[in-house]
Amino acid sequence: MAAQQQQGHALRGIVVDDTKQPLPGVTVSLKGSTRKTTTDANGMFTMPMPGASKSATLVLTYIGMKTQTVRATDFAKMLTVTMQEDDNSINEVVVTGMEVINKDHMTGSASVLTAKDLKMQGVTSIDRILDGRIAGLNSTTLSGAPGARSQITIRGENNLSGNTEPLWIVDGLPMTSGVPTSSTGDYAGTIMQDGVGNIMPDDIESISILKDASAAAIYGARAANGVIVITTKKGFRSKTQVSYSGTYNCSIAPANNLNFMNSAEKLQYERSIVDNYGLSYAYVTGRGGYTYKRSVDGYITPEEYQQELRRLSGINTNWFDVLFRTAHSQSHNINLRGGSEELTYYTSLNFQDQNGILISNKYQNAGLLMKLDYRPIKGLIIAVNLSANARKNRDNASAIAPFTYAMFANPYERPYNDDGSYAADLSYLSNNYTNERASGYVYEKFNIVREMRDTRKTTDGSDVEFTLNARYEIIPGLSVESIFRKGMSYNTNTTEIDAGTYTSWANEQFAKTAYSNYNIMPDQFDNGQLTEGSGKNHYWTIRNQVDYSFNLKDDHLFSFLIASEVMSKKYTNFSYTSPIYYKDFRITGVPALDIPVSYETMRSVIANMFSTNDGQDRSVSFLGTMRYGYKDRYIFSFNYRADGADVIGDGNRFTPYRDLPYATIVKGDGKYQAIAAASILAKTFRDDYMNGLADEYPFYDWKSNKGYPTKKHREGIRLHGISPYHRKSYNLTGEKELFLDF
Repeated sequence: MAAQQQQGHALRGIVVDDTKQPLPGVTVSLKGSTRKTTTDANGMFTMPMPGASKSATLVLTYIGMKTQTVRATDFAKMLTVTMQEDDNSINEVVVTGMEVINKDHMTGSASVLTAKDLKMQGVTSIDRILDGRIAGLNSTTLSGAPGARSQITIRGENNLSGNTEPLWIVDGLPMTSGVPTSSTGDYAGTIMQDGVGNIMPDDIESISILKDASAAAIYGARAANGVIVITTKKGFRSKTQVSYSGTYNCSIAPANNLNFMNSAEKLQYERSIVDNYGLSYAYVTGRGGYTYKRSVDGYITPEEYQQELRRLSGINTNWFDVLFRTAHSQSHNINLRGGSEELTYYTSLNFQDQNGILISNKYQNAGLLMKLDYRPIKGLIIAVNLSANARKNRDNASAIAPFTYAMFANPYERPYNDDGSYAADLSYLSNNYTNERASGYVYEKFNIVREMRDTRKTTDGSDVEFTLNARYEIIPGLSVESIFRKGMSYNTNTTEIDAGTYTSWANEQFAKTAYSNYNIMPDQFDNGQLTEGSGKNHYWTIRNQVDYSFNLKDDHLFSFLIASEVMSKKYTNFSYTSPIYYKDFRITGVPALDIPVSYETMRSVIANMFSTNDGQDRSVSFLGTMRYGYKDRYIFSFNYRADGADVIGDGNRFTPYRDLPYATIVKGDGKYQAIAAASILAKTFRDDYMNGLADEYPFYDWKSNKGYPTKKHREGIRLHGISPYHRKSYNLTGEKELFLDF
């Protein structure tokens, strides 16, 4: 009987907010002991009591709420606790990625956004949340296309290379750059575009922004542009909770509210140009001008001319309505959250479907986040995180900007003929200052809708990331932690330009000019073009750390942290351009030409169709911090960091010379001051040197091109040969390569 009575000796209660709504996940601690529990989905908790106790003091804590201390004397009665919001709590704790610090104990500048701050209706990306929320942080929109992410900067421009992106830390470890998409090793975009931007706001617990030198003290040179630390949500001890959030957005197509000419007015205007300046101006006006010229020249009768004017006057096409649309977008997120004393979990699924106001633009994204926290023994937490994301972005690859066309296209033109075929716009290219107008040759089959639908630029991307974290508290305040992260990212880029489009024709005109020295391009070469590229990035990171915090006589706070970090990243890229492409098939070589071509020339052409690149970056870092505080008023912080990398130069392309050791770094001038200074000195010295050579050899236009193989440079070599200063290992004219052996 006594055993039964002792077993049922427990304090039960419910925790609510000031609106009487239950609060799940509130931590309830028994003061003077290690006993702790959390409220369930209904805000209920049960706290076992020692058999002999007749009273108890409970301490209740919850993010965004004031800490509550409650004394209970009647264990048979259900206890009700009302938590109050704490407006100042958002600044109490700062997550640096390596440690959690009380805001009052930080010597640097930091800002914090909690999950409560992130609940902005209709916002589905981190950059939109950060915009205008943090002093000194700017979010610049780079494109209005669906799926496009903003460029985030902290404290503005602060380096020579123009790379202003902050260091992103997600759940304790830095995010790597995206997937390389060119043979130069450049990446598809910023980390915001490739990685961080895929994290849904609903999955974020807090965001800490580290702004000043203290960020560099923690993360070294990588933090020169500031640090943004993202902590994602975890599970808590409670029954399974299911949450859903969804958004629907409607973007209105741009409207032309300017007082533009209608078709009749524009036709009359074109005739007035011809009347005032002569018939030679007819072909730079439009249909009104050259139809009038045909009447004057006797090709059509005055009645036929008036009939054509009446037909054209009745069209009045609104090109904004043709090329733009009201775009509908939706976003869905569902998550499951809960757990027990030993195991907590968090799972999130999200999907985005965004249509652009441009008829060819569309973006889709699907993501998964799974987090498990396991406590097998007291003091040990093993965390396993898995995230995956897949995305697809579709746009057009038209050589003519749709908005520009909608502004300047003639209202008497129309997108389709009566039989549904594409109508040719015979006036836009000749009316606007294009290369075609200057050459006197205009593509007669130009149609903007064809350009939008028959030129496609598709970008597919996916990434998978696995994180294993083990943290053990040896004694109160002393912990050891190890984090391992392995990730893989893939990107594919495809540009399809169908035959019969103006873009295909314009590219071929460029190809004829680019390969004029080879004399291999036939006069009539009306084919499409296919460009494909793929890149992948494999990376891993390991960090080990020991941290110890304790108070001495309540007035003195001591905190120590020692950490080491090792990072490795391997990347590769391949791209290919097919000069002949007809939707359903491609020719993976060079076309059969009707003129003889030498082997050396053909080899040079083929080499320009393919590009590949691969590389590896590795680094090791050591960090030590010590913090001392006196009565929470005077804080002293000491930091030490040492970084080592296997890269010393700028770029990632280098031809080994004999057995000399070397290493490279992509965009090194933005990471190391020595490289940046060397780059400036090299450029200025090169420019001065080339200006001097230009006075001695004026045939090569070196004052303008500084030695780069421009058209005038190539022509100078063809007419005058090479100078003693030319590098003979380059093939600039299509002739057999000359090698300098030394």
